[in-house]
Amino acid sequence: LTLQGKQVYGLKISMMGLLKAIRMVCVNDNNKTQLLENGVLAVLLESLEKRPEADKRELCVGALLELSFDPKALQTLQDLEKHGRLRCLEAIVRDPEAESDLKRSVRDLKFMIAGQRSPNSKPARAEKHVMVTYSWSQKELVKKLCSDLRGQGVEVWRDEDGSSIVPPMESSTADRMAEAIEAASIVVVCVSRDYKDSANCRMEAKYAKALEAQGFLKIVYLMMEEDFTTTSARPIGGWLRLYMEDSMWYQAWQEELVEQSVTKIVSVIQSADQGQAVTAPDDPGCQEVSAQALDSLPEEMREWLWGHGIEGLAKEFSEHEVTDLSMVKEMTDRDVDDLCPVIGRRIKLRKAVQGLRDLTPKPSRKQRSQTLNPKPGTLNPKPGIQPTPQTMALNLQMLTWGPRAEASLEAVQGFGGQGFEFRTEGQTLRVTQNFELLMVRDSLVASGS
Repeated sequence: LTLQGKQVYGLKISMMGLLKAIRMVCVNDNNKTQLLENGVLAVLLESLEKRPEADKRELCVGALLELSFDPKALQTLQDLEKHGRLRCLEAIVRDPEAESDLKRSVRDLKFMIAGQRSPNSKPARAEKHVMVTYSWSQKELVKKLCSDLRGQGVEVWRDEDGSSIVPPMESSTADRMAEAIEAASIVVVCVSRDYKDSANCRMEAKYAKALEAQGFLKIVYLMMEEDFTTTSARPIGGWLRLYMEDSMWYQAWQEELVEQSVTKIVSVIQSADQGQAVTAPDDPGCQEVSAQALDSLPEEMREWLWGHGIEGLAKEFSEHEVTDLSMVKEMTDRDVDDLCPVIGRRIKLRKAVQGLRDLTPKPSRKQRSQTLNPKPGTLNPKPGIQPTPQTMALNLQMLTWGPRAEASLEAVQGFGGQGFEFRTEGQTLRVTQNFELLMVRDSLVASGS
């Protein structure tokens, strides 16, 4: 990366084009490392030192703020600050012609470089409010949320309104935001695509998450877009997903749902005030245990889910038609990922599945030997079904496939009876009492009942 005059495969990239590209790709955490390795910080800071036009300065500062969420980039910026090499940022703050939004972004960046601040050094407040953090694209729904909460007697802080405890945001963005979060007993995070892509929103969520980890407050998540949740077809990802883990959340993408969420938030506040554990209320609007889904599962399955604290996955098990513990034993890591997109619950599920496998008796050496050397036709153990010569030939081809079947053949308990498991090149093929699963080169053929 260089400032200008750079020829890339015959194309000359302008400075504005380069800054726009950097600003766009640095939003994704996966791109930050590669950008840093290619000297992006030097490009951005050198550009700011040349006092470019307002739009270029805005792109540079926005990119630096995004990059500051990377630990290595943040450490580099902190080192530069110690050696007085970030005076270009201070020059923007003092510039009378600089726009207020640009100055606000610079203050946010300086807040990040300063390492935020420790709440332990501030005296505890007797009064507390509910702080709402959101993207302005969801402002109308959020204004209704705050109005309804105030109608329930809840003290609410929103950036434009403030509260009786902390004034509105105004110009002192980062410090006022930190003060508002520190004065909160509950922080409501209004989740949307724009929220995930906003560096300012991420900064607020990061500070709130740090205080929650220290027991200062509780975070409640509201989903503001129906197709952008932890359970949607394309679920939430990136830093926001890591922050949410398997936390409960409420629907709020319509005014009627906002009204319902207000009742739930008030319930969470009351539980927090009484020092009780905050649990998801018995309401279909919350990501919670579905009684209907649990009732559809066998008792043994329900007890297993409850025993491992993953009863909230009852709906997913039901939808994937995994309704028996013998089927759970057969789940691969990929099956677990497909069934459970939420990271925190996925880890619990993997441990539970592994524990279930550990309880299954392993075959003896004699049983394994018999399985590795089956008689012709024994790959169809179901009584009453006689394999055809063609089927027997295919079965033998499976057994004599040689190096490509390097993990051999194992006897396993599965699908309600004795069967076979055939592993090859990372795939797991099963032949059970209920059907035959055959492989001919790269094709799978299922036959039988």
